[in-house]
Amino acid sequence: MIDHKDFEEWRGHPVTEWVFSLCQRHAETMRDKWAAQVWDTGEIKPEALLEARVRADCYMALPQSSFDDWSSIDGPSD
Repeated sequence: MIDHKDFEEWRGHPVTEWVFSLCQRHAETMRDKWAAQVWDTGEIKPEALLEARVRADCYMALPQSSFDDWSSIDGPSD
């Protein structure tokens, strides 16, 4: 298991930052596509909004996660 210092080093790595920026962009794309569809059609479909929000939330789960979030997945240390 890694410690908090290692985790912060990983989060600050350029590749990690790049991946997280892509996650952010995909979340924004989901929002923008949904808004454009509503604007173009004038029709609001609650199921389409829910799907877009779930996808955006999934994209943002990694960048918004903390060391404690990851530690709880990894389980208690021995």
